[in-house]
Amino acid sequence: MKTSTKLKVLRAVSGLFSWGWIIAALIGVYCLVAAIGFGGSWVKVFIAFGISGISKWLARGSIYNKKRLAFETEMISRGMTPEQAANAVARLLDR
Repeated sequence: MKTSTKLKVLRAVSGLFSWGWIIAALIGVYCLVAAIGFGGSWVKVFIAFGISGISKWLARGSIYNKKRLAFETEMISRGMTPEQAANAVARLLDR
């Protein structure tokens, strides 16, 4: 798969998980109000906020991978070998 295609896929995946995080958080707030004020189920609150947290975690991971791939591609286009570009990313992460 080409790098540009990988970047587009990672962008779509991060967008999907980001929207999932937002929607699940809103549903969680609704369920929280329903549980406190109207005797709704607390299980729905925990499920909604759990899904929200997992979606946020996955969104951050895909955004990180997109940035890492773009950085490595830029370093390779400037003349580095793939191994050197991977080492440059590892050095940045050690900070």
